[in-house]
Amino acid sequence: MAEIDATLLRIGFLRDASAAFIPKWRGRIRAFRGELAVRVEVDDLDFARPPRICLEDRGAVDGRLYPHLLPASLAICYLDSNAAVLDRYRPGGTVLWCIQQAERVVSEVLRGAADRDFAHEFNVYWGLPVFFSDLPQDFEGKAAVAWVRLRAGYEVPVLAPHGKFATVFSTLHRKNGGGALDEIPCAAIRVDAALTIDAPDRWPPTQWARLSEWLDAVTPGTRIEVEAALIAARGNVRSVALHARNGVFMLLVTIPAVFRKLEFEKSRPGAMKGLLERYGVKFTVSTYGVERIDEAFVYGRNMNGEIPLAGKKILLIGCGTIGGYLGHMLAQNGAGTLGGQLILIDDDKLGPQNLGRHVLGMPYLDLNKAEALAQFIAEQLPHISVVGEPRDILEMKPRMYKVDLVIDATGTEAVSIAVNDFVVGIPGDKRPGLLHVWILGNGAAAQGLLHLGPETACYKCLKPDLAGEGRVGMLRGETELARVAGCADSVFVPFPVSASVQAAALGLEMVLDWGRGMPRALQRNRLLNPNQAHARKDSRIAPSPRCPACSSR
Repeated sequence: MAEIDATLLRIGFLRDASAAFIPKWRGRIRAFRGELAVRVEVDDLDFARPPRICLEDRGAVDGRLYPHLLPASLAICYLDSNAAVLDRYRPGGTVLWCIQQAERVVSEVLRGAADRDFAHEFNVYWGLPVFFSDLPQDFEGKAAVAWVRLRAGYEVPVLAPHGKFATVFSTLHRKNGGGALDEIPCAAIRVDAALTIDAPDRWPPTQWARLSEWLDAVTPGTRIEVEAALIAARGNVRSVALHARNGVFMLLVTIPAVFRKLEFEKSRPGAMKGLLERYGVKFTVSTYGVERIDEAFVYGRNMNGEIPLAGKKILLIGCGTIGGYLGHMLAQNGAGTLGGQLILIDDDKLGPQNLGRHVLGMPYLDLNKAEALAQFIAEQLPHISVVGEPRDILEMKPRMYKVDLVIDATGTEAVSIAVNDFVVGIPGDKRPGLLHVWILGNGAAAQGLLHLGPETACYKCLKPDLAGEGRVGMLRGETELARVAGCADSVFVPFPVSASVQAAALGLEMVLDWGRGMPRALQRNRLLNPNQAHARKDSRIAPSPRCPACSSR
């Protein structure tokens, strides 16, 4: 603190002795229009957060809005704390550098050079983000708003295509005590432009007259569409969603009490147009920001807009310690979206012995793993089309004819051999891709194999002779496999949950590459415990001429 005091004193800043909780200094910075009084607040001496710097004199900004300057507090947005690392070991120099950055930003702002940034920050100035938008990116037409009960005592407004709320919303709403979703009509109007502020000294638009003027200035032609939607709507409060390039923005127009007459809606519906034009200052406007929750955003955001698993039908066999994590990861990456489906198969129940390394916990105890995992995914993620089948895959092999990819995450060699044999026998034009993913030893390594047709090795190609040596072995010869067995339970191989997660992650990487149509090495390896296994390079292993499963087909 003494170092900050000394550094700021040299540039004319004085410590505010009355500030008891958050240390504050006051001084002046050079800006486009001369010097401006500012306040510097340092509430984090670790500098994980940058100092807060605010303008002290509201008269200096002429009562208008400026980008990078928060309207309520006049705090200066001069630094993205996630993109810059401040030096906690040089506190005086760090605070001085921050003041210099704030000085630079304020000069650009007051000069008008940053006004173009209004479009990038438009949601900050439009309204509080209280709505969620489930509208596809290219959507326009009839939408609706419904208050969805996401959990007991907490409801949020969701904007979605009329009559097409994602199943997860209605399911959660009912599960938390809500009745049928009450959908309130809202016209969604596509705007082929980025919305911005036309007159920073007259913002926000709180009457229809000002809103229509703003619409004409920033997106000519849109005002007519909004006006038509308001005239066609019914009720005392009418809603419109502007679906622009830089986001979705809600507006509610309230009909003045004097015009809330039956004749305006039934006998003289055309009169509303004249009322809007003549008495626009009497129609109040409320604006609300909207946060996206549509498929393209939720599942494409982490991959730069790409959703390689969208529209695919994927069958996951085994929802245990590997399959449970992998199923959830697949859903998070868009499996089951945009016309696709995620099918989960397992005939086992979740027991107490599974809780230590399964993605599911106590609420799902004694439920079938496939059905429970499907329920968990549906509750956690919107839009996913997921189904759990509590059956043995060997009793329903024909299901593998009707999917794009089969994933074997059972970790049971006998089942893997049987699944592989069936898929290899499917005619070429109907044969799905087949991925096996498993753990070696007591969590020593994770391996995966992707079979894409007769030119690629199948699972049995890795060990043509059941009693022979495998072609992609990684275990060290001296390693002894630890097992736990009992009459009342099947053989259990102990390993930490980290092995399950890493095996699932390896499987996901291979599935994503498959979805992109760019499968690299079809046989991949992850060394997890160097004491039990040795490293092995990923490869595109060739089919074995001695393979009893695929060599003669």
